[in-house]
Order: sequence, then structure tokens, then C-alpha cells
Amino acid sequence: MIDFYEKWKNFEQIENVKEKNMVSLYKLFFGEGGRYTSEQLSNRARMYEQIEAQVNLMMQELKELSVQLEKIDKK
Repeated sequence: MIDFYEKWKNFEQIENVKEKNMVSLYKLFFGEGGRYTSEQLSNRARMYEQIEAQVNLMMQELKELSVQLEKIDKK
């Protein structure tokens, strides 16, 4: 749990919180959800945008791999 939290913290998507509040913040962002402050809601939206960007990059890489594999098949 802490590893995942630390990754988002390093991207500055999750504000610095005390150790005792980390579990509740983790549950808010990655669990069942709950009530968000406006800043937390904005952060969550940015997290989704970052995930979307990563997925798009992966799709581009898969398309490139597909093209490369087709070239190998044709040889």
C-alpha cells in the first residue's frame, strides 16, 4: 500500500500528510472513495489524466511493436 502511495506522492498528486492520515487518504483515492475537498478532487482528476496518458503511450508502443512484427513475418 505504501509503495503505491509513495509513487503518487512523488508525482506531487497527493499532498504531504501525516503517517496517521495516510491510510484514510489511500482509501479515499484508491479504495471506496468518500468525500473529497476541491483540491483532492482536482488531484484525482489529474491522476486519471496521467493514467490516460500512460495508456496512450502504451498503445503507441504496441502499435509500433505490431508493425515491427509484421515486418519480421514478411521476411
